[in-house]
Parts: sequence; structure tokens; C-alpha cells
Amino acid sequence: MTVPDKIILAIDLGTTYCCSAIYRNGEITIIPILLDDDDHNDDDDDSNDSQNDKYSKNDTTMPSYVTIFNDNVLVGWDSKEQSLIHIDNTVYDIKRIIGKSYADKQLFHDKKFWSFKIINNCGKPYIQTEYMKELKENSPEQISAKLLEKIK
Repeated sequence: MTVPDKIILAIDLGTTYCCSAIYRNGEITIIPILLDDDDHNDDDDDSNDSQNDKYSKNDTTMPSYVTIFNDNVLVGWDSKEQSLIHIDNTVYDIKRIIGKSYADKQLFHDKKFWSFKIINNCGKPYIQTEYMKELKENSPEQISAKLLEKIK
């Protein structure tokens, strides 16, 4: 009787891009990130093809970007595309914040370069965004969870 190899799921929540893969029977397979039908407005005409070349319906990586605005949460390519429009509400480099205290020297240095606001919540860094016309506080882990939801 042949015993199959274990199946191992690997998730890379990278600082700039995310991806996931499985290891099965000695082979590694990168899992495509399937985009929802409403993730991109793909018109039927071919004039948008050059704009849409940067992603396809089954990319294997996704930008580690989350944009929170009005009553929307955009993740990945959609977020990165909207990052200049919703600059204060687009969060990136979240991996650099996880596990740090608000008083961390590297965090203090890094936050000068980010467009989003970092606030002190009981000694921990939280990201402040505007959602449904109210200021909301999200932990770095909550932002990372939105990335995980997308690559599931």
C-alpha cells in the first residue's frame, strides 16, 4: 500500500505581495488567487486589454494592500489601483507593524513614510481609517486578516 505525501499549505503574507501554495506528492503548486466577478470592471471591448495586463482572473500573487473607505473594503489589485485616490485609507507594509509596540523605534521611523495614520491603542500601533464617515481603528492583525480572506 502506498502512503501519499502529506499535503502542506503555505501562505506568504509578504510585505509587498501575498501568495499561497500547496506541497503534495513532492510537488509545489502555486495557488491562483481567483478574482471575484465584481473585482474588476472588465468591459467586453478589447481597448482595456493593455490596462488589464497587470492581472488576470487567476493571478498567483496579489499586492498586500487594503483600502477602507465609505462602505467599501478593497483588497489586493483593486486597493493598489485606488491607493492614490484614497491615500489616507490605503494600508500597505502591514507586516512591518505586526508585533511591534507603539514606542518601537523602527515603527517611529517607518511611519513617517506611510500615508495612513498610526495611532496608539494601549501601547500597540493601530491603523486609523475613515469608514462610513466614522474614524475606525484596526489592528495590524485585522488588516492582515482581510488579505487572508482574499487569498483563501
